[in-house]
Amino acid sequence: EQEKKRVKEQIKKYLYETIGKDGESTGIAIVVYDSFIAANSNLGHSDLEKDARVHIKHVEHPNSTTVAKVLETRDFQNILMMKLLDDEKFPDFPRESYGEKIGRKIISMGWNQETRTVQFSEGIVERYRNGYCYAQLENGAVGNGVFSEDGEFFGLVSRVDDGECKIASKNIVLGLTGGPEGVSLMKRACPSMKPYGLEELKKYVYTTKPFNSESEGFAIVVKKNFIAANRNLAHQVLNKGSKVHLRSVACPRAVTDVTVKAAQDIQNIIMMKLNEEEQFPHYPRESYGDDEGRKVISVGLTKNKEIQFEEGVIEDYENGYCFAKLENGRIGNGVFDENGGFSGIVVGFDESTKEARIASKNVESGFD
Repeated sequence: EQEKKRVKEQIKKYLYETIGKDGESTGIAIVVYDSFIAANSNLGHSDLEKDARVHIKHVEHPNSTTVAKVLETRDFQNILMMKLLDDEKFPDFPRESYGEKIGRKIISMGWNQETRTVQFSEGIVERYRNGYCYAQLENGAVGNGVFSEDGEFFGLVSRVDDGECKIASKNIVLGLTGGPEGVSLMKRACPSMKPYGLEELKKYVYTTKPFNSESEGFAIVVKKNFIAANRNLAHQVLNKGSKVHLRSVACPRAVTDVTVKAAQDIQNIIMMKLNEEEQFPHYPRESYGDDEGRKVISVGLTKNKEIQFEEGVIEDYENGYCFAKLENGRIGNGVFDENGGFSGIVVGFDESTKEARIASKNVESGFD
């Protein structure tokens, strides 16, 4: 009980009120990372658009006020993400929770405007689907922050139906903090693709770190719960059933774990699957057709862990493999069409000819 009380005292530090232009409180928001704070877009925030300025104050320290800017809004997820100005950071912010396992204990935290008190409710994750967790919470309310029993950020309540709370998981929420960094550079490398498309492709790249290993590699999301990597990039120690830590490149605070589903040396591909019913917050559509002459975009990480995009053209197709010229092609890179559809993984690269050998999406689908 003492530990539970300590955790609740800690997570109270992450609860802020949002203040409208008239000086009245308009809603609540939850600190999710060092300079980021999230709210439900329908709770006093429906008139806010991207780049709008919002005054926020701590619920227990009303004199502690600051200003945040709306970074992104997602209507279909009912999430409003805001960021502090001028590199300011919150004095207290949570660690991210690892995994959304069914049966896990969670704590919901919100604010009663009438009594001016913090409200807590405890529950257990009953199911997980499409990036959302579901739990019965007696005092659960839309906009409440949800934390693990250790005080780690777990998600944001997006809907309540007969006591059952639909919780947008931390990967969905933290995925909105990624921002458009590097888009201008990517745009120069890939002039045929629109900037928002490049932003989306960046969300499919994750760094990998096998359990009990210091080696790091990278992998590409290929379906809603599958992610693929090259067998020889820091993944030699992995076999079927091995566990791997993943971290989003677009949003380094979005982390999760996967299990190796299959590894095939002949194709140099290792396929990993998220645990239980978890899904990636962003995943690509399937590309249709690998016709010669079609433009493709290679996506991966440099040795310095920097995102690298490059455009090429399919020159040949043979036995499930495409071949394209890519000046900086790298084994393990994901390959997508101009519309962001997944086309395959680079499994070979000839430095002299700059020709990339790409295992097409049809090869990848054989691992499901």
